[in-house]
Amino acid sequence: MAAYGGLARLMLLGLILVALSGCPFPEGIGVSNTLLSFERNERPMFLDVWNLLPDRDLDITVSPSVSWIVCFPTRVTCKAAGSPDDQDVAAIQVTIDRTRLAPGTHEGKIRLRASGVRTAEVRVTVTQDAPGTTPALSISQVTPNHQKPYIIEYSFLLRDRANRPVVADPAQFDLMAWEGGTAVDAQVAGLQIRRLAARQTNMELVLDYSALPRQQEGLIDSMEQLAAYTLLDALDTNTLVSVSEFHRDDREAALVAVPSISRDYTRDRIGAIESEYVLGFASGARLFDALLDAVNRLKNTPDPNSGRYLVVFADGRDTSSVHSSREVIQAAGSARVIIHAVKLGDNPQGAAILTDLAYSTGGEYFTAAQGADLADAISRLVNELESRYTVRWTVLRRDQASFFPSFSVALNGAAARYTATTAYSASTYKGNVLEGRLRVQPTSSEDRSVVFIWMDYAPRNVDQLRLRVQGAGSFTVSKVEAADGGLVASWILSQSQDGDQWVIQLDGNGQVLPFAAFGPLLRLEFNSWYSDPILSIEADNSIYVNGQSFSVIE
Repeated sequence: MAAYGGLARLMLLGLILVALSGCPFPEGIGVSNTLLSFERNERPMFLDVWNLLPDRDLDITVSPSVSWIVCFPTRVTCKAAGSPDDQDVAAIQVTIDRTRLAPGTHEGKIRLRASGVRTAEVRVTVTQDAPGTTPALSISQVTPNHQKPYIIEYSFLLRDRANRPVVADPAQFDLMAWEGGTAVDAQVAGLQIRRLAARQTNMELVLDYSALPRQQEGLIDSMEQLAAYTLLDALDTNTLVSVSEFHRDDREAALVAVPSISRDYTRDRIGAIESEYVLGFASGARLFDALLDAVNRLKNTPDPNSGRYLVVFADGRDTSSVHSSREVIQAAGSARVIIHAVKLGDNPQGAAILTDLAYSTGGEYFTAAQGADLADAISRLVNELESRYTVRWTVLRRDQASFFPSFSVALNGAAARYTATTAYSASTYKGNVLEGRLRVQPTSSEDRSVVFIWMDYAPRNVDQLRLRVQGAGSFTVSKVEAADGGLVASWILSQSQDGDQWVIQLDGNGQVLPFAAFGPLLRLEFNSWYSDPILSIEADNSIYVNGQSFSVIE
């Protein structure tokens, strides 16, 4: 027994010596990066992780060494290693919580641990600027929409210090603008800020009905309910929404619902997807092909300055597309389509793909690991949409000189300022400042047509509007409410018939349209569906005595 005890002690000592040598376990965790250098980047980065062992699966925990490194998910399972082309790769999203950082350069680690293998480490470095350089408000994703006559316009996203969307009534903002170093007179130049509702918004929902999200029970039902009700109910009532779905690797995506403001119609079409399209047969995912089809539809909206959004609910994995994610991103950029992505299910694969699609097009990525998480994702998505604003003013100078425009937005004592990186020249956008522009925007469902009349630009001192309209059938006219961005919600509306035309009169009753104003005016609702509901429409400019006029764009 003594000899046996001595042998046991020698074996234990040997194990301790091996452990102290630093090589007790084999390498089993593969990582795509050993360094993530964020510097001043606000966007997430991704770390791919896989299993190097050929004989067993690995449960890997993800542990940041410091609180300002945030990882999702914090645990992944990677199957045993197959061939180099058949590795089970998991994506870890890594973000920096800059609210926890002091000024300077910081370094931390992400440790990846699994039983029986060596711990893998990834260095993370980040730079935080001095106090005052990270404002309480920030302006990002700025898009210029300069137009004739002499209009400077920028659309942008407003966020707080914690990178959360800022949603507020535009009347609450203090707004200033400069042309080079010269301050803009807000009243004379028509300086204004408006929310998303002041632009026609076009949105397509792309829904994943493939076999991948069906691996998690109840996820398809949750997606349908929250897309059809939670999201649609939260959108501005004038938003045109279409729906498409993909569910098989041997078929292209299907357009389920045409662009419509009828929420009942869109809900009914979503509810019919399983019975009319899927029919109990789901297979591989053609995610990229479905997204590219949706982008190509959105790019054909008539107003080039309208909001174009694609919201995809998907597992994120693509098994069978002909096209690539790069093609989708390039097409979306050319068409000015913003992609928002909602990740379905708790499988970490696909997260990197959806994040790349969203952030590369100016959108956001939302996770919904469980069905219950979808409601929170939808709420955050709506806030994201509502935190987009447009600032506009007109340039009064008529020379050839160029300058760099800038503007600032302040709320509750916090301010953010943006200065353009591209010079503006008034001569490039010269036009007739007395000619206003109206735009006709038709929409339809299966049973009726609705037409909106939008203001693209209002000249000075306009206190009335008169339109002559000939419709394909009978229709009713109503004003767009102020809550939906309506410009004439408080004006007096009347209509009369003149032969085969209807005369629609709007009277400001002492109110004048804001100079250079833009937004929705009227809604014409037809009793039936017509492929071309408006046969003719023109503005009666005989009511103006100071040279103002309106042209109508159909």
